[in-house]
Formats: sequence, C-alpha cells, structure tokens
Amino acid sequence: MVKSTPLGAGQDNELGKMVVKRNIRPKKVLAKVPVQDLYSEIERRKSIVRKLVRRYERLMEQTNRLKVEIEAHGGFGKDGALIKRPRAQNKISLVTVVQSVLAEKELSVDEITREVLNRGYKSTSPRFKAIVNRILITNPRFKRVSRGLYSNR
Repeated sequence: MVKSTPLGAGQDNELGKMVVKRNIRPKKVLAKVPVQDLYSEIERRKSIVRKLVRRYERLMEQTNRLKVEIEAHGGFGKDGALIKRPRAQNKISLVTVVQSVLAEKELSVDEITREVLNRGYKSTSPRFKAIVNRILITNPRFKRVSRGLYSNR
C-alpha cells in the first residue's frame, strides 16, 4: 500500500505537503488492498494534480503579463523572438587593430583601449577593456614590457 509520510526529518516537498513513499510490491499483494484504500489513493492524487494545475495556471498568467510588458517596451521583433543587443561588425580583427596601435610604442591597457575605439573599432561590450586585456595577455603577438605596459613582440 502507498502511504504518505513527511520527507526526511520534518522536510516538505516543493508543495509543502507530504511526500509519497512507495513500496514495491508484487501484484498479488495489491489484490489484497481494500478497494476503499485504492479509492482514497486515487482521490489524494487527484487533489495533488488539481493543486499543480492551479499553480501552473498562475505561473502562465504571470508569464503572459511579463510578455505584455516586454512587448510594451518593444522587446519583441516581427518574428516574435526577443530583441537582443546587436553585435558589432568590424572589418578587421581586434588583434590586428591592437597590433597597429602598438606599432613601435609601449602603452597601458587604458591607452590601448581608448586608441582602438578612436580608430573606429566597434564594440557593444560594457567590459571592452577586459577583452583587450585578455588579448594582450594570451596572444603571443604581444609582450608585457613592465607592469601594465604592453608592446608588440
């Protein structure tokens, strides 16, 4: 027979209710379970399903309200997909621009970042300086001259 017991030592499941503890039994044993107990179990499960359906409906209403709010602010395109920040398109790579900036010079990361943007490189990243710094550290075309200063190899 299936019986409800609390989860662990006083813990509840996500509904805050009792958790079903199942015992695996052969079919012969199930035949000995009183019909009234089977009906009780069916009603208990129906009750859980009704609660889950109500929860699902509340979440769907909340989701629909958020979608309307996003649409009001122009957050969806013609195809219904969310509008994302456009990715910048550049004709030459960042590494190439950094190399040209560092031609015969030693500069700091701040100066390199400023000069790269002044030369027309486009980026929508709020952390563009970190991207430039990562390139300077990891790319073998650049060397660290002293603390915070970089040059071409």
